[in-house]
Amino acid sequence: MVRLSAYILVIIFSAFLLFTPALAQEQSAVMEIQARLFNSKTGDFSGNILAKGTPELGNVPGSDLASISTFIIVKISFGLKGSIPPNSQVRLTATESSNQPFGAKSRKQTLLNAISQLGPADTDGNTFVGFWLNRTGCQSISLTASLTGAGKASSAKTTLPFACYE
Repeated sequence: MVRLSAYILVIIFSAFLLFTPALAQEQSAVMEIQARLFNSKTGDFSGNILAKGTPELGNVPGSDLASISTFIIVKISFGLKGSIPPNSQVRLTATESSNQPFGAKSRKQTLLNAISQLGPADTDGNTFVGFWLNRTGCQSISLTASLTGAGKASSAKTTLPFACYE
């Protein structure tokens, strides 16, 4: 009876060791996409324009923000005790949508389709990756960030609601 209990404990402990890395990998996820306008007149970055309560993004190139490019930041979390698997990558796809007036067909143009390795994580298990978008400010841009190579795939989507009213 004692031998049987010892065998059961060994099996349970072995299973725990086998499945613990898989559980840590399942915690990995794309947590947030941020966007910061680069001001052409000052060289400064705006706050996160995707945060709640930010102003409307109409006529950005000619506004006080005077921005024609945007820096995108993707936050990825591996959990407090998670480590970054060596093959992990993040892909950012940015697609611009253009709706033409008077019934013309809308068109989509890929502005960016880039892959980046991940850097080291902070003490909370987060790492950040930056991407640069050129020619932004008048057309809506769909952003998709995808994490691969870290066990279960994870992605996040958002839209930069740029518009020009002229």
